[in-house]
Amino acid sequence: MKKLVILMALVASSLMNAQTLPIQVPIPAPHTDPNVFFNLLYMDAVAKDRFSVIYCHTIYGSVMNGAEFVRDTGGTVYSDPKFKDMVPYSNGALFIRKQVFDLNGNVLESIDWLLAERRLESENTFRLYFAKGQKDPLVDNRVKMTQSIYNVGGLSGLSGEEITALTNYVQQYIPKKEEMSAQAKVEPRPGTIAGDIKEMKRQFKSLREAGMVMNNDLPSNEKLLTRFPITSDRIVCVTRTKGDMCEVKFYITEDYKSYHFVDSDTLLGDFTVNATGVVYDAQSQPAGAMVNLHVEYKNEKGEKVAKMHTFYLNAEYKLNRWEHVVGKNKMNSMSPELTWMDNGKLMVMTSNREKIFKPYVQIHRFDYGNPAELLFPANDEEKGSEKTRYVKNLQPEQPVQTTTMAPIPDNNKPLYFMNVGGVQYIITQGTKYNDALKMEEYLTVHIYRIDANGK
Repeated sequence: MKKLVILMALVASSLMNAQTLPIQVPIPAPHTDPNVFFNLLYMDAVAKDRFSVIYCHTIYGSVMNGAEFVRDTGGTVYSDPKFKDMVPYSNGALFIRKQVFDLNGNVLESIDWLLAERRLESENTFRLYFAKGQKDPLVDNRVKMTQSIYNVGGLSGLSGEEITALTNYVQQYIPKKEEMSAQAKVEPRPGTIAGDIKEMKRQFKSLREAGMVMNNDLPSNEKLLTRFPITSDRIVCVTRTKGDMCEVKFYITEDYKSYHFVDSDTLLGDFTVNATGVVYDAQSQPAGAMVNLHVEYKNEKGEKVAKMHTFYLNAEYKLNRWEHVVGKNKMNSMSPELTWMDNGKLMVMTSNREKIFKPYVQIHRFDYGNPAELLFPANDEEKGSEKTRYVKNLQPEQPVQTTTMAPIPDNNKPLYFMNVGGVQYIITQGTKYNDALKMEEYLTVHIYRIDANGK
């Protein structure tokens, strides 16, 4: 939290005075507890000698009224006692704090709002209920909820541009099929968080344009293999039909209620999903989804055959598939660290964990119409030869113990792609969901250098 505060202070200090010279203004953290995490949403100069900053803190708990139901307090809310009709985004609220500072970093004004992520459309009183043993230093348990993200435009104390920034930010919590009421109908400014979200969603064409067929639920005769999010409002679901020769079907959903069939392929044998990942483009934006299957079947001689099948669902919701055999230096074990598109080819960087204590990096290239090509390592001598250096933030190195080892990230999200003289640089940051804090943590930043030969 200390580093985050320093970073925000530097961002907030880049104001321009009358001589257009940058001035540095140290500002205090939005909360005295370093374990209370805030996101900086917006900053603006409201006058020559003062500026405003808007922060957001996510609070997890059940937002419900007396006529609704919940399996476990603090979790998702249902409108029926059989727990079938889920209320979208009913397990969270946003704590918004606006502070106005002078050029000495003194707080001149501070306003707070507590916004439910769900609609509050009932005459019954809504309250926020924490899970057992959970608390938040900003909000009391069972606090009364009167405002939601659906009426941001009616909040007093915000300027027009601040309402615009907040309106665009909360769009990620609103189901695609719904329209916000009482909100500002303005386009986000370039370079803002809202602009980044809009650009990310633009990578996927609308479901209507793709001519998809809507299903209210997944067919009962299909088995769900996996599901994972691509963007904040696009979740990929993969199913299979019954039988030895079965159909692998891909769906897109926004809320786990309405499923849209997009494409399918046919496979023979028994198979399991052993890897999934989001595919990124050169602008570090989602450009598709990758699913890897381990397939086993018997040939005409009754011999067991094992193969791998890699599916790539592109931005137009069309499937591409590669089939490859398994064996030494092949794709027996696939734990993707990063997947991206490079000149129309799918690139997959994986960590081979066949020997759990001696993992090594592999890079495969998937070209349409051709089998997967292993670029690195090309031979046993190159195996494990990749160079890795960790920056310790100027702190002395500690002995590797269970208590000091860095968490293993759930995902490595690319921040930047760059090509210089045939050499590609990729900057990524690991993320991991913290069950205790109920939020996503940002971990180590990685810089990959890949030469023209894929080394």
